[in-house]
Amino acid sequence: MKKFILAHSSVDIGSKKESGFSSPFILLSIAAVAALLIYASGILNKNQKTNQEEVPKQTEEAAESIKDVPNPVNEFLNNNDIKEYEEVGMKIYTGNNPPNIEGLYKSDSLVIFYDKPFEDAAPPGVEVTNYNHQFYDQESDGTIKLSRKSVEGDDEGVGMGGFISGDNNCFSIFVNVEDQFDQCNINEATIYSACKTEEGLEQLQVGFITKEKIGPGCGETVPVGHLRIIVEDDGLTELIEE
Repeated sequence: MKKFILAHSSVDIGSKKESGFSSPFILLSIAAVAALLIYASGILNKNQKTNQEEVPKQTEEAAESIKDVPNPVNEFLNNNDIKEYEEVGMKIYTGNNPPNIEGLYKSDSLVIFYDKPFEDAAPPGVEVTNYNHQFYDQESDGTIKLSRKSVEGDDEGVGMGGFISGDNNCFSIFVNVEDQFDQCNINEATIYSACKTEEGLEQLQVGFITKEKIGPGCGETVPVGHLRIIVEDDGLTELIEE
């Protein structure tokens, strides 16, 4: 079985079809036309008022700071992103007392948990290339660094401004990952969530939203705005080096 990597291949989406209609001219009296215009104007004004009331509400909701996470997380994630993650099963651990998770961890049973529907979406349970994850330089202010490399060595990501939140043994890491794959540079708003144990990380979930992609090889990757969540199928991401 072919394994998928994080930058999953995609296919072109067909052009949108356009349609139209025509109708015969109808002769109306001047009074009828005026009445029709007044009626239409009233509906238009009402719709415009409704839209003006709804748009600021949506904008304000997205602009609100994400609660109980380091403030810089809001520079690359917003409340709409967090809501989308949680609605499809991603666990987000907040709080200012996360465990120390520094070390090198090995994933050996990664599978797709959720792939946002598009023409070439992967179904749940599809195997993903295995990765080593390294977390280092964790500080009391919530900053942390991350690197990620596939076991085959064909996909590598370096963290840009990682931040950790959580409480007791469970945590979430928020990081703007700069990924490279086949001549394509990809920026992913990524979240790692798990609980720390002596053996490693339990119930690891890694979710990312593709925010930007640049390069000649990007036609073979998921679209911008795509959300994917992968999980450790056997439940344990082994700690191999502290």
